[in-house]
Amino acid sequence: MVSEVKEKLGVASILVNNAGINRRTPVTGDKATVVKDWDDILEVNIKGVFNVTHAFLSQLIESKGRVINIGSIQSFVHVAWPNSAAYTTSKHGVLGLTRSFAAELGSHGIRVNAIGPGLIETPLNKTARDANPGMVKQVLDHTPLGRAGKPIDIAGPAIFLASDLSAYVTGGIIMADGGFRTI
Repeated sequence: MVSEVKEKLGVASILVNNAGINRRTPVTGDKATVVKDWDDILEVNIKGVFNVTHAFLSQLIESKGRVINIGSIQSFVHVAWPNSAAYTTSKHGVLGLTRSFAAELGSHGIRVNAIGPGLIETPLNKTARDANPGMVKQVLDHTPLGRAGKPIDIAGPAIFLASDLSAYVTGGIIMADGGFRTI
């Protein structure tokens, strides 16, 4: 895939690690299911960020590129969603990996940052939102803007981090959470 990207598009200069999965499995559930879900979530959400970034590293070094990782409000807090130990752990890991990569890759001219979405209406969380309207209300009541985000609400921070407007920004996370963390 890395060679194909270079062949078709040229040297990669912007990498967005946006893959993610979640399963609301209680840690007290069936052991086989809990362990499988834990492994699957960490495999995609944290190991995927590492693997894809590492795969594109030579191109990013060549282009003095930018890496944008998609974290979560759950990179900082558990929020109101139950049964999400693996997801919360993985998103804490994305923040840690973002900071570690920024420290290590800065000398190569690579900037590494993250975006921390709050409750964004996406297919990933549709089932959980539909099944838990009380929890959605609780999150929105705690969100100063009083609404869930839309995928477009992540585009502005991504464009900023991909552009030269953020030329002196690395190792950070831009929260796009409607103000959730402010109160």
